[in-house]
Amino acid sequence: MIYTPILYQAIDLALSAHAGQVRKGKTTPYIVHVMTVALLLSRVSDDEEVIVAGILHDTVEDSKPPHKITIADIEDKFGKRVARMVFDVSEKGD
Repeated sequence: MIYTPILYQAIDLALSAHAGQVRKGKTTPYIVHVMTVALLLSRVSDDEEVIVAGILHDTVEDSKPPHKITIADIEDKFGKRVARMVFDVSEKGD
């Protein structure tokens, strides 16, 4: 995976959004999951926006104040396509 400025920006946002979080039922820092997803996606696609969406895929549903991330935040920083991909894989609730 080639770390472009946009990928670094997505990683920084994910680090902030998931600060102090661990995976459910584990002690593994959440960012490990995020980076594993990015690595897996980079092995099947060189589409930077797909990889960015993978990095951000849990930010909307799992971030909490003061680092709460919205779909609008993602669209502002990464564009409509990335925001749509994140929206499509986010749990919407009832």
